[in-house]
Amino acid sequence: MTDVVEVKERLGVARIAAANVWPWWTEGLWRLSWVVRPGVGTVAVDKHWRCYADPDWTLKQRPEHLAGALAHEVQHLVRGHHRRGIDNIPGDLALNDDPELFRTLPPGCLHPSQYGFPVGLCEEEYAELLRQRQDARGGNHPTGAGEGDGEPQPANTGAGDCGSCADGVPRHWEDDAPKDSDFDSVSEVEEQMIAQRAADQPS
Repeated sequence: MTDVVEVKERLGVARIAAANVWPWWTEGLWRLSWVVRPGVGTVAVDKHWRCYADPDWTLKQRPEHLAGALAHEVQHLVRGHHRRGIDNIPGDLALNDDPELFRTLPPGCLHPSQYGFPVGLCEEEYAELLRQRQDARGGNHPTGAGEGDGEPQPANTGAGDCGSCADGVPRHWEDDAPKDSDFDSVSEVEEQMIAQRAADQPS
């Protein structure tokens, strides 16, 4: 029970820190609900805006790394990766090419430079570059978390699987979809409004 309370306190502090750095993500950060889930190996978010935090991993993180991780996860949702058919790795590359965000992420997270890709591309462009590279090698397409054939891969579990927020595919450790009446549920319309209000704020 102590770990649960401490983990949620750490997440709350990290949420405030993230909102101070990226105020345009504040509304999205505050819509996250916490689920302490041993064995996840990271903080990851499902497509219903529930943040699953592994207590062992969370309590070992530096505050700025935890704040960066939350900001990263929220952007998967705000940018609609779970609705666009975006896989985890191309989505991560599109988010992590922001130098301010990348500096705050836990060690081992992916960056376009690790693949020799330019920064500033959209998710679909990174996915296409990955497909082209694998087609040239005659291999599979390493676009999902934890896949690849000689390609850079996350250096730790925490950098490897963002949850269904990243691609819409439920993970085995995620809870069932919430009912429409659930207090913490975020509808598609609300999600689009959060994204629009974030886009309208000066960065």
